[in-house]
Amino acid sequence: MYKMVVMMKFDRLTRDLIDFNSIIKVCNSMNCSLIPLDNPKTNLNNPMEKANANVSMIFSQLQPELTSQRVKDVIRDKLENGLYPFGGKPPLGYIRETSEKLIVSYNPEEIKIVQRIFHEISIGKSAMQLAAELTIEQALGRSWSDKTIIRMCKNKIYIGIVEWNGKIYENIINKFII
Repeated sequence: MYKMVVMMKFDRLTRDLIDFNSIIKVCNSMNCSLIPLDNPKTNLNNPMEKANANVSMIFSQLQPELTSQRVKDVIRDKLENGLYPFGGKPPLGYIRETSEKLIVSYNPEEIKIVQRIFHEISIGKSAMQLAAELTIEQALGRSWSDKTIIRMCKNKIYIGIVEWNGKIYENIINKFII
């Protein structure tokens, strides 16, 4: 049986008020103390100290929610202004002109591969068969999987559409000539 649970601060244990109060109940039922190192004399059996801890927990829960909302607002604003706000490697056939602007690649080999994938899938070739052919040919110096080809074919970016948060944004990037 444990006598105490020690953490740097209560918000290191959880940032959810309901979880926090559930943990307090479980600890109280087991006669176990919660000890935050930033204030080790906190007594959660004292109603005022428990209320203070709950108020602190409300703000701990609020902070990541506000951050998430700010990130969503920035992404939405950039999409509405015709920018591509997502990081990471751009989809095959595209390059970053700037950090927030994608354009069709200047690499003719890459462009031909993307066009070939869409053409051969459109005439009925299976993704598995096409992946095997591209791997044997060492197209773009890599191996290919059917999942990669299926993901590409489902990606609306190749028709100039970015879908985010249930909304469709057009004219963010150039349509790929397929």
